[in-house]
Amino acid sequence: MKYISIFSRKHYIIFFIIGICFYLLNQFSPFISDDYFYTFIKGTKIPVESLSDAIKSQIYDYFHYNGRFIIHVIVQYFCGVLGINFFQVLNSICFVFLCIAVTLLLQSEFHKMSKINIPILFVLLLFSSGTAHIYLGNISGAINYLWTSCIILYFFVIYNYNKNTTHHTFYHILIFIEGIISGSLQESFSFGLSIALFFYYCCNRKSFYGANRWLTSGFWIGTIVCIFSPANFLRLSKTGEGNFDLIAYFVRTYNLILNSEVLILLVVVLIFSFLQNKDKTVSFMRHNVIWILSVIFNIAFVILIAYTGPHQLTSIRLFSIILLMKWLYTFCNNFMIKYNRWITIICSIILVILYIPIYQYRYEIDRGHKELVRKAYVTKDHIVIAPEYCRCCVAKDNWIARNFTHQEIYRQFSKEGLSAVITQAKDVNYIRSILPATKIHISKSCIEKNKIQENVYRAPEKYYYIVRVPTK
Repeated sequence: MKYISIFSRKHYIIFFIIGICFYLLNQFSPFISDDYFYTFIKGTKIPVESLSDAIKSQIYDYFHYNGRFIIHVIVQYFCGVLGINFFQVLNSICFVFLCIAVTLLLQSEFHKMSKINIPILFVLLLFSSGTAHIYLGNISGAINYLWTSCIILYFFVIYNYNKNTTHHTFYHILIFIEGIISGSLQESFSFGLSIALFFYYCCNRKSFYGANRWLTSGFWIGTIVCIFSPANFLRLSKTGEGNFDLIAYFVRTYNLILNSEVLILLVVVLIFSFLQNKDKTVSFMRHNVIWILSVIFNIAFVILIAYTGPHQLTSIRLFSIILLMKWLYTFCNNFMIKYNRWITIICSIILVILYIPIYQYRYEIDRGHKELVRKAYVTKDHIVIAPEYCRCCVAKDNWIARNFTHQEIYRQFSKEGLSAVITQAKDVNYIRSILPATKIHISKSCIEKNKIQENVYRAPEKYYYIVRVPTK
């Protein structure tokens, strides 16, 4: 498969603008939640101060918590040593490379038409899907999902480049190692893709040769290393997530449907195109069978094994977006060529309109979170008063806030993490409460005119309730 490797000047301008815009949003990514605990060597109270500390920590983690050894070594090195500022720069660069990978994948397949709108359309679909919340999240979330997304897409770039070609033995060794690394990063990506590749080559055994044989074999090995870690079996035995449970399957299916709008859109589009043009749709599905099977098997993984939150659907969303774009350039080829300029302009305008409130919301919640952390370090009574942060997390509950900011009123896990960082792991219960107002203000709000029901009051600020618990 031939690649046009040299981008036009317009491509470079678009990638540069995307990088700058993403960084301006990324500068408000918080150091929060898992990030606190990743500053310590797992199983100890010793802070991570070097790469060797991060490796030592993940050796322990591999046997006790999960199998994402390589990606979590990177996470711990950033959390403990490199810090949030350096992460924000590299995370923005990684997002640009993700856009470049998508452009390479599509321009290799549709090289006869204009490619300028590919990265812009991709960013719009990505931002509309809810995935941007993960990519613009904390260190742990972004590295686990954005960086893995980027590496997996370049796996596809190399895979497509290798088709029907042979290379030097040294090249085979390099891509074999690359396959191992790619497969071992994140089970929510590698599980579905590995099984998809397995079934594909079972049906196309003659295609299993050359460079892709080495790349795919490496990916399978990496997947095995990640999924069959001792820690995963330990977690399953404790949580029982892998057990047969019809109610759990229904709940996970409901969550999957609720958080996978782009997947639903893809299914609707494929059904519609099948009814309109059966032969062309079947041909499209055969041509993209690995992508489609990856989505199907990742869905099976979510439903049958584990669902821990919308972030676990990142691979399903990403692959669905790419399939949607492939469908557009396959079935609406003439339209995309004829109105290429207008598509680019309209997508750009929509992104600009979205960008302004997204930036504002992220700025406000970042300011509130920094105030919370600053007060946590100086509190004397183990209680943090953070009205601005609580207001941003609760009062501004809309589509933009939910999909582009890290809305989290500190749960016990995060309070323990922040406490551990402040006290150098001496007291994980140092922060006992995070309140939206002072105790006096809250107490004075419990008056008759604010009463909703017995012992429940609506605060004057209108975005939280107060429940009075009778004392003995």
